[in-house]
Amino acid sequence: RLFAIVYQSKTFFRTKKWTIICISIQWICGILIPLPQFASSLTQCLKSGLEMNYQIYVLFINGISPAIFLAITNSIIFKFVRRSTRRVLPMNNEHQTPVPTLNPGDARLLKHMIFMFAAFFCGWIPVYIMSVIYWDGKGISYVAYHGVLMLPIMGLVIDIVELFLYNHELRTYLIDKVRNYLR
Repeated sequence: RLFAIVYQSKTFFRTKKWTIICISIQWICGILIPLPQFASSLTQCLKSGLEMNYQIYVLFINGISPAIFLAITNSIIFKFVRRSTRRVLPMNNEHQTPVPTLNPGDARLLKHMIFMFAAFFCGWIPVYIMSVIYWDGKGISYVAYHGVLMLPIMGLVIDIVELFLYNHELRTYLIDKVRNYLR
């Protein structure tokens, strides 16, 4: 998404070759990142889960690293969109400087990015923090444990609904398809 927005004039980032490269990189990372977990003791893992240091590794790799990566890429995208919006906006008559306020489109994009980040962070991070705390089976009650396990599902549903509500073209397309189907 970052390359498609920032380098929108480059046709390479809209080709099947780029899509295959992105998917390949994701699969390679998906295979290589969990490899250190295979060094843990199998009997320890079967009895009480991964050891504490591996749980912290899982928290960092599955929670903190993606959150940092998402925050960085979203800030680069917002900075690019904001810069291009300021180039297009009319100048003040007095000083010929761009208007410093946030226009409604940029504010909406920023709210969308913050909301999506919060849904991801609040949905996934508690699960991994809980696995670090609960790693020996005595840290969290049964109800709290299963309540926290519902957070990623709720976060995913919230993200899907938010993407559906934010993407006007997709929403219009799907509504038209449903209307045509019901006729």
